Amino acid sequence: MPFNRQTILSWINRQADNQQQNIWIFTCGAVLFFIGMGLILFADHSLAPSLAQELIALFGLLLSIVGGSAAAFGYISLSVLRFFRLATNDQPKQAKSPATDIHSEQEVNKAP
Repeated sequence: MPFNRQTILSWINRQADNQQQNIWIFTCGAVLFFIGMGLILFADHSLAPSLAQELIALFGLLLSIVGGSAAAFGYISLSVLRFFRLATNDQPKQAKSPATDIHSEQEVNKAP
């Protein structure tokens, strides 16, 4: 599947607009990262030097890498992609104020 500019921009817009999912990705990534770091510290300070200590530390390192990557992706999606999306929009949508709608309706309802 070839990636063209329009496909990438549409993915960025969808990802930037989905703030709830981005917060969830960031939160889960941060939790995994800190669990992994906790496992590394536990293995370093509480276990005697052995193969089990090294395996637990390796598992903690893998959790930290996966969690840190997910947290970074979630944070980038929350901040940088949002700014990028706002910068690439050609025309921002103008919200109509209720006062503008009332004045336009009054002008339409006036008899000539």
